[in-house]
Amino acid sequence: MILLWTVIGIPLGILGLLAFATTMVYLWIITPVVLGSFAYRSFFGGEFDVNWKTILLGVLIYTIFGIIPIVGWLAELILMLLTLGAVAKVKWEIAKEWR
Repeated sequence: MILLWTVIGIPLGILGLLAFATTMVYLWIITPVVLGSFAYRSFFGGEFDVNWKTILLGVLIYTIFGIIPIVGWLAELILMLLTLGAVAKVKWEIAKEWR
């Protein structure tokens, strides 16, 4: 936000806001997938598998968290941040293999 106060910082500030918005949309889409895969593995055992059943389970759990009046948005935010960390770790592992 401080970058937006100067003429030179306006493009960088707008780029930062666009990156933040893009990351939030990505996390909004990918969090139920990761949550469903984790919940399916926790309840039924096995490996992390992504199919329509796990995605549906994740969307259901994520929606139930969103319905909770006061702490629902906080639970969703925490899940989104955990997903961001997990995705960043996976991307980092892939980048280390390329070296």
